[in-house]
Amino acid sequence: MNDQPTLFDTGNNLVDSLFRRTCVLETEGRIEKKLSPRELQIMQLMADDFSYPQMAVHFKCSTQTIKRHVRRALVKLNCHSKVRAVGILVYKGDVTPHL
Repeated sequence: MNDQPTLFDTGNNLVDSLFRRTCVLETEGRIEKKLSPRELQIMQLMADDFSYPQMAVHFKCSTQTIKRHVRRALVKLNCHSKVRAVGILVYKGDVTPHL
C-alpha cells in the first residue's frame, strides 16, 4: 500500500492491521470479475459518501439504475456489504476516498 493515510487508517495499529488482513482474506481465493467503468465510478462516489439520489442526479439516471450497478458490483466482488466492497476497492487502490 502507499504511504498516504487512507480512510481506514485509524492510528490504531491493531485495528488497521485487522482491517487490512480482512480485506486480504476477502480477496484471497475468490474469483473476482472486473468491474465495469460505470460500476467503478459508482463505487468511487460511494466512497465519497454520495447517496443513491445524489449519484442518480450526477449520472442523470434513476436511483434504480444506481442500485442495479451496485448490486452487480457486489456480485462481481463476491461481497455482501457495500462498506466491505468499498473497503476492498480502497485496499486494492481502485478507489480513493476524497472526504
